[in-house]
Amino acid sequence: MAFMIKTLVDITNTNAKKEHAFEHQQQQNFLTLLQTISLRSNPVILELPSCSNIDTESVFNIKGKNNVWTMIFDFEAEASHSLEMLTNDLDLVPVIQGLNETVILSPSVFFTSNGSVNSVFYEISLAEFDK
Repeated sequence: MAFMIKTLVDITNTNAKKEHAFEHQQQQNFLTLLQTISLRSNPVILELPSCSNIDTESVFNIKGKNNVWTMIFDFEAEASHSLEMLTNDLDLVPVIQGLNETVILSPSVFFTSNGSVNSVFYEISLAEFDK
């Protein structure tokens, strides 16, 4: 079983260094996500984060179109994670805002529970991913 995250936080994987400040901050958000989901087991990134401008009402209860980043990943150790674990581990982890987000992140954290969330995890089958 693999996992997908949809988030309103700019987690663009830029591989940028400090001399490119904007891209470096995007990279820091990506690394924050990666390190947090790595707490229990090593992730295997199946699809790097990609951004789409989509209607967010059904996922985040925010009317209109907004930038949403999606990443698909699995873990080396089978059954080492669950939706509940991922949701609890990422909740309230600080992020850098003011990048390519189209919503205001206040406070600047990943919100995964308790009302208005900005990041949601899904379980997906690898067969579903291969389509």
